[in-house]
Amino acid sequence: MTTETKPNKARQWLTVILICAATVGLLGFVKFSQISSAIAFAESFPEPSETVTAAAAEETVFVPRARVVGEVVPLRSVLISNELAGSIVQVGFEPGASVAAGQLLLQLDISEEQALLAAARARVALAERTLARNESLVNRSAASQQAQDTALADRDVALAETARIQAVIDKKTLRAPFDARAGLERWEVSGYLPAATPVTTLVGRGPEVWVDFSLPQQDAELADGDPVRIQAEGNRMLQARVIARSPGVDPASRSVTYRAAVEDQRLASLPGAIVSVWVAVGPPQPALAVPAVALRQDTFGRHVFTLAEAEPAADARYRAVRRPVRLLHREAETAYLALDLKPGEQVVADGAFKLRDGILVNLDDRRRIAADAPASGPEAGRQ
Repeated sequence: MTTETKPNKARQWLTVILICAATVGLLGFVKFSQISSAIAFAESFPEPSETVTAAAAEETVFVPRARVVGEVVPLRSVLISNELAGSIVQVGFEPGASVAAGQLLLQLDISEEQALLAAARARVALAERTLARNESLVNRSAASQQAQDTALADRDVALAETARIQAVIDKKTLRAPFDARAGLERWEVSGYLPAATPVTTLVGRGPEVWVDFSLPQQDAELADGDPVRIQAEGNRMLQARVIARSPGVDPASRSVTYRAAVEDQRLASLPGAIVSVWVAVGPPQPALAVPAVALRQDTFGRHVFTLAEAEPAADARYRAVRRPVRLLHREAETAYLALDLKPGEQVVADGAFKLRDGILVNLDDRRRIAADAPASGPEAGRQ
């Protein structure tokens, strides 16, 4: 009884083990088939790629520059005030409007002066006739020299009185001394204007404008005629030239003030505006100019993506290659790099933000751009 039971139990356990092994093997085969199918399905899709634009890295000359703050100063600006008091009888300008040289700005009441001027002119006419008669009588020895001198003096006094009254009229007639734009002051007819009242500020019109800026005394090496760059609104870069400097160093700030002239209609219409002035602080050095959008930065530093020919079986013509670079200066649209790339090497511009090293790249030739590098070389600032 006992001898027969033991073989039966052994066969039962062996059967269970075989069933379990078969089940595990079956499940493993099913899972392997699923994974193989998923791999094959994934391999049936093309490798992902990105569409970008490219630009050639252009060799140029970089000038290290320091950026300082400048203020736009008009060539001509004057505060118009009345010297004499009076009532306003005519207003000849609109607030903020352009005025021409000699244009009437404000006319004060001169009715009394006009009457006095008419009387003075009548006295001048009488004195001149009297002087003429005396000259004729003196020539015929019918009058004395003293009478002629008296008539001459009377004529001169009458002329002087006429000039004095005319000067009062001129002081009550305010005119623009040059072509300018008026301030926003508004005046009404019949209003009374006390003496020395500011009437309006005139700012001269013209294509040229001045920019005043200061440099620390250790960097104050500019001379008249030296070029500087003005960065105006919208990051516009304007060429300017130094035309004057202060005679000494400011004892408070230990800086030297310079004045540069620049021709720009838009800047000339913004007197008092703050701009950036780029001043050369070092010798020129070779550099590469690439579009500013091509420059990227991450935890490993600054880099750009260049293009390498992809293998023939790839679904795109190029692969992106991450290239570390050294930035010399960055402007609104252009970045100036040290010679870490080869001149003419294609650099990804628009779309660089979505790339990674080795990804397939397609070029959008319709939007292909060229690096913005002037032929004479950039004049940039210190990073």
